[in-house]
This record gives sequence, C-alpha cells and structure tokens, in this order.
Amino acid sequence: MRKQILLTTLLIILTVQASSFNASIESIKQEAETESPAEFQINIENKKETRETYSLSLLSPKTSWFSYPNRITTKPNTVQTKKLTIEPDKEAVQSRYRFDLRIRELSTDTVKQVTGYFNVKQPYIINIVSLSQNKEKINPGE
Repeated sequence: MRKQILLTTLLIILTVQASSFNASIESIKQEAETESPAEFQINIENKKETRETYSLSLLSPKTSWFSYPNRITTKPNTVQTKKLTIEPDKEAVQSRYRFDLRIRELSTDTVKQVTGYFNVKQPYIINIVSLSQNKEKINPGE
C-alpha cells in the first residue's frame, strides 16, 4: 500500500513537471537562399506562476547557417516568441533540410524537442566549356 502511494505521488510529480511549458516552432518563410534567409518563429509557453529561463540547442548538420537566441526568459503564464533564421552559404546544395531544436527549462531540466524543415534554393549556374579540338591528331590525356 505504501509503495503504491509513493508510485502514484511520483507519477503526479512527473506529470506536472512534464507539462510545465509548451514549445512549438512555426514557419514564416521556408525557403532559404544565400541573400534571403529562411525564418521560423520559436514559441515557448510558460505555464508556471514564476519567471522561467530556457536554454536552446540545435541538432543539425549545418549549425553555422542558423541564428537564434541561446536563452529565452519568460514571464509567468505567458508565451514568449523569438526568431530563428537560416542563411545557407554559397556552396549549399539545393535540397530539403531538417533541424531539431531542443528547449530545456533550466529550473527543472525538462526538455522539449521541436522539428522544422526548410528548403535551400540555389540559382542554376551553367558553365559551357568548349570540347572542340583544333588538332587532327590527339594524344590521350590532351
């Protein structure tokens, strides 16, 4: 009986901790180009009666393209929004990319993960190379 009460209490505590905040990400502009970055909005809802600070970390193979705040502090019972921008370099391959943003509440170490997708668009550059030879005799490798 005592064990059952302890397990129930522990479950309630974990449930309350797990729902102490909500996190989401919204796409503002999903296509990224060298001079025109993709933009997302990070939303963090603090459900507590106290001020909270959250740390953000990115899981992506192209972290150098991203710009976002490392920490966000929210007032009690409010939603805080911040911008995340993605600006690929000139050598970026035109493709669809995925990233995961981990948001950790510092007071409880509760972690939420949100996922976003963006497309890199590159202008097509065509280099025309002449393959004609002016010689009648061609040696291999010329």
